Amino acid sequence: QAIWLGFPLALFGALAIWFSPRALAALGVHPDIVQLSAPYARMISLAYVAMLLAMIWRHVLSAHNLTRVVFMITAAALPLNALGNYLLMFGKFGFPEMGLAGAGLSSFIVTLFVLIASVFYTQKHPELRRYRFFAHFPLPDWRRMAEFLRLGIPIGFSGLGETGVFLLATVAMGVIGPEALAAHAVALRTAGVIYAFPLGMSQAATVRLGFFDGRGDQKCLLRVARVAMLLAIGVGILYLAALVIWRQELTAIFIDAVNDPSVFALATLFIVILGISQPFECVGTIGAGALRGVKKTKGPMHASLLAFWGIGFITAGMLAFFLDWGGTGIWIGLAVGSAVFGLIISYQLHRAYQERIVSANSDVSNIDTVNIEAS
Repeated sequence: QAIWLGFPLALFGALAIWFSPRALAALGVHPDIVQLSAPYARMISLAYVAMLLAMIWRHVLSAHNLTRVVFMITAAALPLNALGNYLLMFGKFGFPEMGLAGAGLSSFIVTLFVLIASVFYTQKHPELRRYRFFAHFPLPDWRRMAEFLRLGIPIGFSGLGETGVFLLATVAMGVIGPEALAAHAVALRTAGVIYAFPLGMSQAATVRLGFFDGRGDQKCLLRVARVAMLLAIGVGILYLAALVIWRQELTAIFIDAVNDPSVFALATLFIVILGISQPFECVGTIGAGALRGVKKTKGPMHASLLAFWGIGFITAGMLAFFLDWGGTGIWIGLAVGSAVFGLIISYQLHRAYQERIVSANSDVSNIDTVNIEAS
């Protein structure tokens, strides 16, 4: 049923990516940036279809605690992607020199590899093989699809609230100018790398809390939620310290301080702002995963839309364009959105935590009453 839903979503997304250069031009992005993005967008739109289908199988594996397999497939894909970029972007060993289009084609090939490897593993694994995924392919089950949509749409809007505002921030940087966009790209790539850990912990919290919630084990559920939040706070503080201390070293990986001093200084500042937002970002991301584990998906959606669009986006726009702070204003707005998101999620998790404690105490009381009556 997820595949039935995935195909139309994948096709819609692929078309949106294919025509995205036109949208960027209409929004006033620098013409050179639009021209460079067009061939990459066409190739990555093909990769998007395979990417969405691969995500289905990744979640199947994660739901069965087979996250190590997901890691191994991803680890195998990384050097394959690097090799594809080297051959197709730069035309090595007789391959055509395709530039950014080659990077997009490489992504498409690697995503197909991830999809095929994931499906192959589910067919061979003894626990998953019993489901006989491809023995028969039923028609759409509208009741199950409605359940998917009821849980999935709020999660999707939650993701749109956060990633969408970062994507729009990239468009805004393109309007501000190439230097701001280059510095933004450095900070955004850094954010993408460090986001992997809280995202993984968020999914782990969802799976483990969902397991204990389904089993009705309130004690273990509360313990997992507590550990998840302590981990979020600890990782957020470590990220803050690392990004502030090694801001110049991280920027130097992408930008030459001698040849591009203004871009280097701007990127360094963006990384510091990114570091300040990390304790809130980690708490929000992992906390939202914990809430989804007990099927509370609307709360994180509301928090995400309010924090990132209602507050963060407006703050970024005001600082960047009305106060003329440029790219710095954009990143301050993003940090404000992350802080508000983390605080709202903390409050929602506290409320849910208190509800579970009351429920657990009530269950204990009922059991004691039954035992007394039986005696």
